Amino acid sequence: MSVQYALLGAVEDISELLSVAAQHGARAVPEFVAADEPHKLYDPHTLFRSQPSKKLYLLPHDLAPVEVFTIPGGRPDGLQRVNERTSPVVELVTPTTEGGSLRAGRLYLGLTPSDSRYRYARRLYDTLKKSLANWATAEPGGVKVGPRAVDLVARREKRLESLSGSRLTIGKAQKL
Repeated sequence: MSVQYALLGAVEDISELLSVAAQHGARAVPEFVAADEPHKLYDPHTLFRSQPSKKLYLLPHDLAPVEVFTIPGGRPDGLQRVNERTSPVVELVTPTTEGGSLRAGRLYLGLTPSDSRYRYARRLYDTLKKSLANWATAEPGGVKVGPRAVDLVARREKRLESLSGSRLTIGKAQKL
């Protein structure tokens, strides 16, 4: 049983979310890694800043890089994609900007609860989800929206879209 939480945020909002992950000892792995080498771990904020429009995977501090598994096949350069269903990681698909739209990303935990490493990944997922409690909520779907993204909407610089591209709105009381 996987869990996910849709979110929208400007680069600064996502950076702050990743700072929370780092404060709790999480390390980051990029979407594609070398399959035959030990996975290099990064500070989440640093990895995001180096490639802000990519997926990244957050590994709880209790676990080692050897716990991260990949999907065989990969790319011609020998890199393989992290397998979020068999690795105890929290996937962050970062929100994207396309023209005047800000499209939602997500926090995703794909590991099954029966896996012995689930509790570590779930604890990190819950910590990140809790840090979104003060973010505004866009409807439909209860998508969490970071404060800087709310400002962009209020100034009519961006419109919000769900993961599927549907238009989202923030209630007037939350725009303050």
